[in-house]
Amino acid sequence: ELELTREQRRGMSDAIATGHDTQISYPKLLALLRGELTGRRAAVVQRAWQRLDRLKRGLIRVDELAAAYDASADPLVKAKSKTPLQVVQLVAGAFDGYGGDNTVSAAEFADYYSTASAFVQSDDFFGRIVASAYKVAEN
Repeated sequence: ELELTREQRRGMSDAIATGHDTQISYPKLLALLRGELTGRRAAVVQRAWQRLDRLKRGLIRVDELAAAYDASADPLVKAKSKTPLQVVQLVAGAFDGYGGDNTVSAAEFADYYSTASAFVQSDDFFGRIVASAYKVAEN
């Protein structure tokens, strides 16, 4: 069962009503449902960003992100469906897809984890994933 807030229902209705058909893509649906990162999730993502953006430029290179990302605790690695290198390449590739400019902004970083957050029910589990990947405190 999926419970939607009034704002989420309105967003879905508006998205469908402004289109020329009655279909909505899965990524667009997730974007409407996920909302913004809040609370503990936002805090751990912010700590990870601060660790990456040591020069406070508001922008890092994808290779800097890949070098700092530790995929050893990633669920795909633990399930042995991907190697750590494959996971790093997936993450780096996802960020490079934001603009193809080989950089990641703070907003792109938060957006990526906002989308990822939609797939993780537990705040604790989400915090552990992000904290272990970037070697920051969970809370």
